[in-house]
Amino acid sequence: MRTENLAEELAIAEERLREEANGVVHTFRQPLREVTTWPPAIAVHPQATVAEAMRTMIEAQVGSVLVVEDAQVVGIFTERDVLTKVATQPIDAEHTPVHTCMTQQPLTLALDDAFGYTLHAMNLGGYRHVPLVDEAGRPLALVSMRTIIDTLIAAFPQQLLNLPLSPAHERPRTVEGG
Repeated sequence: MRTENLAEELAIAEERLREEANGVVHTFRQPLREVTTWPPAIAVHPQATVAEAMRTMIEAQVGSVLVVEDAQVVGIFTERDVLTKVATQPIDAEHTPVHTCMTQQPLTLALDDAFGYTLHAMNLGGYRHVPLVDEAGRPLALVSMRTIIDTLIAAFPQQLLNLPLSPAHERPRTVEGG
């Protein structure tokens, strides 16, 4: 009797694992358009100043802006560009055009690209922001690591939100200095 119950429990556990694995594979094969609603792309013109681009990012609470000319993405200006090209250089942000500090010809993806391909491409390139464009190359939206994490948590809430804390990450039982 006990062996039968154990065999049944193992069969149930294996079925659950198969269902979870199928869900993961399905999610990663889905086109971006079906995974979530991606935030709209915020854009500036190449002649906008670096200061204007940074203010736009702050006001929109985003980590990047697309640089768009004639309805085409010609670059992306990110927080990383601020740190590596603005903060470390003696430039006048109020008078320097953003095109001099942007990342030129960024990787772009389409809404029909698979979610898993997007993760792979972003990981390989070290990108935190990737523009989504239509067939004509016009910007539609922006994939960001923040949105990807939110999407994964929404797709797999039980698997991600119910993970036990490791001992190294447990909260201290007392307030420091108290």
